[in-house]
Amino acid sequence: MSKIKIVNLANYLLPATVLWLGFVLVSLTFFISRNIGDTHLATGINQQINYQGRLLNSAGAVVPDGSYNVEFKIYQDGDGVIGGGDETLEWTETRTGSNKVLVKNGYFSVYLGSITPFGSNVDWNQDTLWLSVNIGSTGAPSWDGEMSPFTRFSSTPYALNSKALNGLESSNFVQLAQGTQTDASTTNASISINKTGGTANILDLMRSGVSVLSIANNGATSFRNTTNTTTAFQIQNAAGEQLINVDTSTTNNLITNSNFESNTTGWAAKGSSTISQTTSQKFLGNGSLSIANDAANEGAKYDYALASQTTYTLTFYAKSSSLTVAATTINIGRTEDGATDSNCATGQTINGAGWTKISCVFTTGNVTGTNHIYIKQTDATARTIYIDSVQLQTSASLIGNTDFEVNTSDWVGYSGAALAQTGTQFYTGAGSMQVSTSTTSGSVEGASANASLTPSTTYRVSFWVQLDAGAAGSKTFWLYKRFDSTDPAQGTAYASASLSPGVWTNITADITTSSVIHANPFIAILTTDPGDFVTSEIFYVDNVGMAPVKYDTNDIGRIRLNGIIDSPVVIQGQTSTNALQVQSAAGSIALKVDTLNGRVGIGTNSPAASLHVQGKTYIQDTSSNTDTLFIEGSTGLDALKVGANSRIVTIGDSTYSTSNGQLNVYGTALVKNQVNSIVGFRVQNSSSVNIFGVDTTNSRLFSGIADGASSTGFTLNTSNTYSTSGAKLLSVQNNTTEKFSIDKDGNLTLASGAVFKIDSTSGLSSSCGSGQFLRGQVALGGLTTSGTCAEVTGTEITDGSIANGDLANSSINLALGTSGSDINWGASSVSLGGTATLFGKAMFKQKH
Repeated sequence: MSKIKIVNLANYLLPATVLWLGFVLVSLTFFISRNIGDTHLATGINQQINYQGRLLNSAGAVVPDGSYNVEFKIYQDGDGVIGGGDETLEWTETRTGSNKVLVKNGYFSVYLGSITPFGSNVDWNQDTLWLSVNIGSTGAPSWDGEMSPFTRFSSTPYALNSKALNGLESSNFVQLAQGTQTDASTTNASISINKTGGTANILDLMRSGVSVLSIANNGATSFRNTTNTTTAFQIQNAAGEQLINVDTSTTNNLITNSNFESNTTGWAAKGSSTISQTTSQKFLGNGSLSIANDAANEGAKYDYALASQTTYTLTFYAKSSSLTVAATTINIGRTEDGATDSNCATGQTINGAGWTKISCVFTTGNVTGTNHIYIKQTDATARTIYIDSVQLQTSASLIGNTDFEVNTSDWVGYSGAALAQTGTQFYTGAGSMQVSTSTTSGSVEGASANASLTPSTTYRVSFWVQLDAGAAGSKTFWLYKRFDSTDPAQGTAYASASLSPGVWTNITADITTSSVIHANPFIAILTTDPGDFVTSEIFYVDNVGMAPVKYDTNDIGRIRLNGIIDSPVVIQGQTSTNALQVQSAAGSIALKVDTLNGRVGIGTNSPAASLHVQGKTYIQDTSSNTDTLFIEGSTGLDALKVGANSRIVTIGDSTYSTSNGQLNVYGTALVKNQVNSIVGFRVQNSSSVNIFGVDTTNSRLFSGIADGASSTGFTLNTSNTYSTSGAKLLSVQNNTTEKFSIDKDGNLTLASGAVFKIDSTSGLSSSCGSGQFLRGQVALGGLTTSGTCAEVTGTEITDGSIANGDLANSSINLALGTSGSDINWGASSVSLGGTATLFGKAMFKQKH
């Protein structure tokens, strides 16, 4: 050890100067052998410092023996001179009373920190620490003052190597321990492991004996959660944003043997079917349940103790053995009384081409007996059904009073309907809600209930409804919802079904809320009142369920990407109705690919065609292409062709017109109103004025041109000039037989026997002969008189004559014709024509 001699000019115990001779042994240092293999690690380090010294007086003699008051202090930083103010006091230990320091022959030895532990007060990881000593006599403390300069903590030679391992300082290593470790090395990897032999893993990190991260000898890497989580594995960018996130979270499945990997434990045959575990068919894993049926109501069941008044979600993945014939009679459901089947999804279709997901929501009534969930067929066809990945989940219904066993609390009549609990009709349990429409309103009526909702969440709503057996015929029922702030006060019709009297029918819909919930949300089941102000329509509601749509355990393992995949991607899996789904955060379907039926759905969970879009569709052609959209038949012929840039739509033709805004139809075109209207079809100008319209209610044409001196309601105009004899501007026909026409020169021709009327109140007189007309009419043809009637006989003026005036007096006529007929008044006459005769009157004659 080294000795440090400090001379203090201040008085200590005696008036004479005392010489302080001390040395320090710092015991917080590791002495590490150069032979690493012989290094031993202590399980714990003593946290005290052994400090020794000798007291001398000013003459160099030792002080008297005794127990002295001594105070020790440790300072950080500064120059070690008292009074400089540049040091910081970190720790103080005062030894007085029973803790005095024993001095013999001037020598003493103490363990600093044994009276006042250092704790975290002193930062030992730096090199400027000072020790201060103050002596205070042997009696009552009478302090002489701290000795100056202070004593600086130093190290022994071998202790200088304590910060190195095999010659490498600590900055070259990363400590695998709790807390944040710092690696200051610029040349070496923080952690470098070079495994040169063997087959064991390179790395294996474990928690409680379970491997959570392992790197095999060949580099294969495995991650495992000890608890499933929504953020099981993530790749983030420099800003901490998730680029890839793997979600291993799951929901509780109440069925313990849902995947049939090794056996059929818990499952039993329903009816006389035969069940077995098979590895030839599987949706997930290595096996499925095979169900051989040959009679109606056969299938498989799983016993489960359902709870009363509880909402469940039941899901099966199923397929049949036939690739060509689909099974359309598959039902799933449960029993609630130990015996009676209660379906929650009926008439489902499966086939052998791929797996179909069948799912439903149901709410139990008062449950009794030993119950089960099941899948069955309702026909007697011999077939084998396979099921896999069965899921039964539970959650509290968001609607109060779902089974109406006692009353109709939490429900109110909608638009005047009356509600009552009844025990005569029920789907499950022993009661239902009877809804009676009013006899005065004639509106849409039913029952509604408030719902507790969360924004941007998908909910599955399910009702069982029965129209009273005494109803006159089938009626349409609607599921109304008022979930979003944009829904009107009366709600929005969301789903519907046609109900036959006396038959329980299920109405189910998945509804996704918007980001803003309505202040008073509700759901309702409604139908139309008869509207005769007399009859009350009666229907029954039971087994209502509403719960958030949950992920199935078979749908977990979600990977979230937030970035760009800049290489070709192929997704290939089991042929299934759910081969690919793109969902919102709330679980609603944005895109669905059904590889079983070759369908793609946008905004729908059940695509019904090759491409099924539910919601608004917007197509914008940003290129200069002529063709924006094609729809062709199987032979390649154009059915519909749209040129967005030229604003042309062509139906049944492959050639566009050059005019903007034109609709070209090749073949027979039909414009049909679903409901007749007085404005069934309209053509408007740029000012939205009806230029031409069709009234399908009254079978008439109309024009909306406003009144004015230059206004024309209809104009028939040919774009070509007609000059050929026989060309017609207009032909009016009755079942292809022409009744009148206007030729190119404007001449009007009536069919034989046709009448041209001036006064619409006049008509042919029963007292006039054929070809004769009452007065006040225009007749084309020759003119003779017969009593009070006028007759056409002449042909001079376009094969006609004009008879006009008061024909009550048969002697008064105006006649123009080839014979130069007379204008007579009594015995007087005026004759114009080829022959002129004057009988005491004037005669005028013009040569042709």
